Amino acid sequence: MRREPRVRAQTTPWAKAAPVAEGATQSYRLEIGAGAASLSTARLFVRAVIGTLGLGDELADDLKLAVSEALTALITAGAAPRAVVVIDPDARTLSVGPLRPSDLPEGSDGHEIIAALFDRVSHDEQTSRLVIPLDASRSAVDSG
Repeated sequence: MRREPRVRAQTTPWAKAAPVAEGATQSYRLEIGAGAASLSTARLFVRAVIGTLGLGDELADDLKLAVSEALTALITAGAAPRAVVVIDPDARTLSVGPLRPSDLPEGSDGHEIIAALFDRVSHDEQTSRLVIPLDASRSAVDSG
């Protein structure tokens, strides 16, 4: 009996994650489609990288929620068709975007949740990303 050869469909990956060199440091970068289906991918990425870096479950949970809120704001605003999450262990930051300050305005639910989780959050005009210092988690400070 003769078998038909299997045909593999050629697909374009909808998410790319890898350690990359940005400047003099190595960082972890996830590029995803800016859609609701990508939220779980971003949360898994954050959990995996923070776990690999040994920075703790509480920080990972806080960062997952912050990334979810930032990406939800990006999706709602229709700011871009793709989103990027970068974790830079040397700079001790996580950034997500592209986001304009108006996409996550002060007083919005997302802004308030992120502000409740982290002491210092900024907006990088050059990359158009929300930047969260990895050492600014309120729950990690409260429990430590």
